[in-house]
Amino acid sequence: MDETSVPTNGAVFVANPARRRKRLKFKRFKGFITGKTRKQRKEQARREAEAQANSSSDSDSPRQVPGGVPVNDDPTVFGADIDNQSVASSSAGSVEDNADAINIVLLLMDPQTRRFELLQLEFDSKIAKVEDIFTQIPISATEPSLKNQTYVSICTPSGTNMDSSKDLSEYVTKAAVVIAVPEFPDGSNGVESAVKMAKPILSNSKVTRMLSSSGFDIPSSPPSSLPESVPEEPSSPEPKETIDIVPEKKEEKPAVSEVKEEKESINFFSTALMLAVLFHFLMKIERNITSPLGPGDSLALGQWKSKCGMAGLLPMSDCSPAAVEMGRDGVFSVYKGEEIVFSLTGSTCSDDDDDDCVDGLIVEDDGTVMIGGVVGKVSTKSLIPLNPWPFVEGVGITSGKWKWGH
Repeated sequence: MDETSVPTNGAVFVANPARRRKRLKFKRFKGFITGKTRKQRKEQARREAEAQANSSSDSDSPRQVPGGVPVNDDPTVFGADIDNQSVASSSAGSVEDNADAINIVLLLMDPQTRRFELLQLEFDSKIAKVEDIFTQIPISATEPSLKNQTYVSICTPSGTNMDSSKDLSEYVTKAAVVIAVPEFPDGSNGVESAVKMAKPILSNSKVTRMLSSSGFDIPSSPPSSLPESVPEEPSSPEPKETIDIVPEKKEEKPAVSEVKEEKESINFFSTALMLAVLFHFLMKIERNITSPLGPGDSLALGQWKSKCGMAGLLPMSDCSPAAVEMGRDGVFSVYKGEEIVFSLTGSTCSDDDDDDCVDGLIVEDDGTVMIGGVVGKVSTKSLIPLNPWPFVEGVGITSGKWKWGH
């Protein structure tokens, strides 16, 4: 802001020129608020150029879109076009330069043409009123439509309406961004509509960097639903840099507790499945080891069976231990503990035997016990019952001269 633009009411504070050279540079931003496609924005720029050419003869008249039709009456927008050609540097005071200075960044917006402009103003905190901001608009604004339109109030980006009659220091201590609320042609709520229009401008990356470097903070605005962006048509490079503000879609990630529960569930299922397979396998081995020999059963050389199976390994088991073994010498033995209580002697097959000879013990369908192709002969008479274990009923010789024993 030039020193010549200071109003006579003394509300604006002008710093020492020597000090001003040390301050940060503030960029005045101008551009469009838009939600249209690139093709539509190009057409809008052409209309704006024609409208400005028609109004150049009378700079005091507000600039309008050709035909007087608003570009977009809906205050809910999602994009901001920064007009690079209109950017100009001006000196700006920092908060530390003077304890009595209040630095204001004023956002001006035109609902009809969608033009906007950001200005930096400096006020004396001791005497400045909120209404003094209005007096600076026609002095500092460069856009005719923004300079001459009617403003109804001043508000913050978060939607707080500032009473024009109160001291500016009641709302701002050192530095702040405020919005000049224009008169909306559709009669909508001025503050609410202004905040919605300002949101894509104040969230623009260039604007936020400029404000941050100058010591200004932008309070968050009330939440509002923003429409999805329209896919843009490819076109040749344009002199304006277009920045579309599109709501970020974040992929929802499951909570840590849900992931942990899911992993625990999978681990439990896997463990249960493995235990079930192992149990089935052990039960199959148990049945094969403990089952008595009956018609059609066999016991190969070196194989054995146990009456108690795995239950015999338990210290509290009441099963009386017993076992059978088919020796590789052709002798079938029955054990009670470590004592042989019964045995049958047979033979082993040799290369000279016919193909029908089978090593080991085989129980024929009639209950005859064959060992190595011959009927097994008792070599040790039984001292214990052989039925129902290790043979089922009907197996072996239970009476007569060749009775097996007990």
